[in-house]
Amino acid sequence: GYSQIGDALEANNSITGFHNFRQTAATQKMLATVNDATDDDTQLFYSTGAGWTEVGAAETAWANKADIKVEMADMAGYCYMVGWGSTDGFISPRTLTGTTFGTTNTTSMPNAKYIIRYRDRIFIGNTDISGTATPFRVYYTSVPSAGTVTWDTSEGFFEVDYSEEITGLGENWDRLIVFTEYSSYMVTGVSPLVKKKFADVGCSAHRTIKNSGQYMIWANRDGVWMSQGGSDPVNVAGRVIDFIRFSNMTNSFAEVV
Repeated sequence: GYSQIGDALEANNSITGFHNFRQTAATQKMLATVNDATDDDTQLFYSTGAGWTEVGAAETAWANKADIKVEMADMAGYCYMVGWGSTDGFISPRTLTGTTFGTTNTTSMPNAKYIIRYRDRIFIGNTDISGTATPFRVYYTSVPSAGTVTWDTSEGFFEVDYSEEITGLGENWDRLIVFTEYSSYMVTGVSPLVKKKFADVGCSAHRTIKNSGQYMIWANRDGVWMSQGGSDPVNVAGRVIDFIRFSNMTNSFAEVV
């Protein structure tokens, strides 16, 4: 069975970002972003299981930004948010702790399409600084100190491929996986950082990258791929392969149930 926890969000618009923010072991909330009623701003809502409450500061920060795919990641009590839309471009990075939404830990943080936590740092991929696009680049934070991190945009980054832009980030097997459309790269650690090509199999959409224990699963225009423990990816699409080949996989998303 099921139960309703609240009304639909603003004007019944589609959800553009969704995340289970685990701030601490005892404090967590569901976060959702959505276009506002006039489809020109992005709003942020949270729920602890009994309806939805808007975080008003988000609509101010993300005014004139709509249809944004907002991506989120947690670390040291903060939820980090980035995002991009094909019409309005990048949103300004922001963090949330409790119900406080603001710029804490985002000083010098580049704009980005994708975000993930790997080991003890936040990583962002396919980035932009003041309108200068760096689609092959991944930036990362310092290690947290009392919940505080810094961004070193002169040294705290690495790049992959230089011909295909980054299309997603994944994490498993104590490795960071960086995807482009047709390739994937495996990164170990930061100091030292070891990067190598993982496979000639890319990913069409960051939101298809999911973990189930030692399995990492993702999708591209050729099928659904699975790697066990970092082994060579295997196409497990089976009978749905024709559906995938005739779909726009760049807008796909997935969940493990």
